[in-house]
Amino acid sequence: MKKHETKKIRFNGLVEKTDIAIAPLIEQIWKAGIITSYSSVENENKIMIDYASIADITKFLKIVLKEDSINSMIIHRILGTNDNCRFR
Repeated sequence: MKKHETKKIRFNGLVEKTDIAIAPLIEQIWKAGIITSYSSVENENKIMIDYASIADITKFLKIVLKEDSINSMIIHRILGTNDNCRFR
């Protein structure tokens, strides 16, 4: 895997060393009140973001998917919180 240039970012007591290419994204996620624990560029087309809790990923998904009835179902399926879509 190609090594990427990193940058230490800080916001409201949060500190994370992340790839420079996604540092602005992580800062915006933090400004939205969502806590991450790790982020990295995996390759040219994929990034990985670990969230501190289910509540944090849920908040992120609600913002990204603009929660409505269809997307609410998608959020529940992603999180495995729908009775029909539990993790096994």
